[in-house]
Parts: sequence; structure tokens; C-alpha cells
Amino acid sequence: SVNDAHFTDNSFEVYPNPVSQKLTIMWPSEAQQSNSTIIIRTLDGKEIRTLQHTKLIDVSDLRSGIYLLEVHSQNVKYISRFVKN
Repeated sequence: SVNDAHFTDNSFEVYPNPVSQKLTIMWPSEAQQSNSTIIIRTLDGKEIRTLQHTKLIDVSDLRSGIYLLEVHSQNVKYISRFVKN
């Protein structure tokens, strides 16, 4: 659920949720972080931002609403929702 304090799946953790300034991704390994692409999308699929190998994402400039965080790392695709306050 979007109202969870944070979302965990296969050792990926994304928090805080909801977020107002910076979103943190906890990676299961340095290898996965260093080989990653992160995409922020609107719920209708529009790509807003693409980032490489990061733990901290500044979302302070996004409008309030619900977004998708898509992580591609090695052979893993991970999708989470987050709420921007």
C-alpha cells in the first residue's frame, strides 16, 4: 500500500513514503547500485526523470501526488509507488 512507512522487496528499500524532499534507496549490494538505472514516472507512465547509480533522489521539485519509482539493476526490475507531499 502507498501508505506504508517504506516499501521493501528483495532487499530494496525506498523511504520515506510519503516524501517531501529526498527519497532514499537502500540497495542490497554495491554491485546492484553501480549497475542501476532509476526512472521516476507519473501513474500514467510519463517519464519524468532518469538517474544512474544513486541512493538519494531529490524530489523537492515534483508536484504533490503519487509517482512510480522504477529501478533496473542487473536482471532485476523493481517498481514502487511513492507519495510526494
